[in-house]
Amino acid sequence: MSGRDGAAPRFVVHAYSFPKDEAHPQDWEDAAGYLVTGAEGWFAVADGAGSGYRVKEWARHLVDGFLDARPRTPRTTQDVLLRQRDRWPHAAPAREQSDVDWWEAMAAERLESAAAFAGVWARAPEDTDGNFHVYAIGDCCVLHVRGATLQVSFPVSAGQAFSQSPTLLYSRPEKSPDPAGWIQFCTGQLRRGDMLVLASDRLSQCLLEQSAMTGAPVWQAIRAVDRRSFQDLVRGLRDHGSLGVDDITLVRVCVI
Repeated sequence: MSGRDGAAPRFVVHAYSFPKDEAHPQDWEDAAGYLVTGAEGWFAVADGAGSGYRVKEWARHLVDGFLDARPRTPRTTQDVLLRQRDRWPHAAPAREQSDVDWWEAMAAERLESAAAFAGVWARAPEDTDGNFHVYAIGDCCVLHVRGATLQVSFPVSAGQAFSQSPTLLYSRPEKSPDPAGWIQFCTGQLRRGDMLVLASDRLSQCLLEQSAMTGAPVWQAIRAVDRRSFQDLVRGLRDHGSLGVDDITLVRVCVI
């Protein structure tokens, strides 16, 4: 996780994560971060595709690039992600062959990394409503909640709409040949008291399914969650069969 706060923030932000395997938290392969400067904020989540190479580092590379550049349009976001791809070190780190298992050896030969990504630029409300802008590739989602009611989820709007083969941003240009087709974009209005939730794919799907079944309680729970209760929430959803075994990442942004 990473977060950097400027003066007089108008957003209260918390970031939580939970690994696919509690016994190996170092294997968490998502990334999340945020930057708040007064009435403006940038927030991002990336979900490394588990079958790729160095996906944890690739996800972190995308999030850091977005936060460092602070883009405000789909085009500048696209340029940032292209630049991050061009900067990505394709050379595998030197290792003893005995330390490299078969799947990493195959991945290193292809030198291919992939991740889903969702980034938000937001302006807090002042004399008029604020606004937020979502830039997304794949199935990390941004969910806008007002009170205890879901206003919109983007880019996936319903639990049953998730795919086993989402669009991903790859480190190799030949895997993403059409940059103009990568980024999905939406915008919305923000009011004081609103909440934005950035979530990795499995958590996004679970929240949408729970919202469809129960409505307000799921969003009340997300508003109230802290680090310990987030872990308990994830464990409970897994035990109930509502949440698959995957890395879980949440960034909660409350507008004040």
